[in-house]
Amino acid sequence: MSTSLLYHGFGIHGYRYVRTLFESGTIIFRIALYALTQRCPKCKSQTLKRRDTCCAYIQAIPIGSVPGFFELSIQRVECMRCKIVRQVKLGFADRCRSCTRSFEGCVLALCRHMTIQDLARHLKHEWDTVKDIFKRYLKRRFERPKISHLKKIALDEISIGIRASLLDRCFRPGFRCCCICGDGKGSDALFPFWKRLKGSNADINAVA
Repeated sequence: MSTSLLYHGFGIHGYRYVRTLFESGTIIFRIALYALTQRCPKCKSQTLKRRDTCCAYIQAIPIGSVPGFFELSIQRVECMRCKIVRQVKLGFADRCRSCTRSFEGCVLALCRHMTIQDLARHLKHEWDTVKDIFKRYLKRRFERPKISHLKKIALDEISIGIRASLLDRCFRPGFRCCCICGDGKGSDALFPFWKRLKGSNADINAVA
């Protein structure tokens, strides 16, 4: 594998390819950092001192039906100005995540066509990891939708749970878009939504 394939195929830059290993039915690509060009996250200083390293395995996009991983040493650095110590950021994976961003994109694309259980079985990965990727996407996409463009809204309530608790919903009629969900069946369940709606200067024409 060439280093250019790391960039164009897996979205990894700043690292060089070292070697490929085949272990227990998986493909492991060993990569190494070209140069330490990081800034301190607190004071933005470039005067960093290298500390120890730790070995990490990051899940990559599978090649065919074979799971793939990237093996690399993550450097810990100390800022000489503010004296904080932390790991350098990986450009291809989020902090405290065990998979690359390209792997998460693959999961989100396949979630449109199969269940989470089938997807985890297809990727030969843990079910809870696949679920967490999809859950973070839903939270990022729908946790706080924009409401300044609303013209018509509809209110409804559904019963959930074994105790028949009620959940008020406010959504756009004609669209599969839920604006807010509030616990309870009283009017106070929607107070946060009315407050947001007033501040958004939305022009509401009808309420159902």
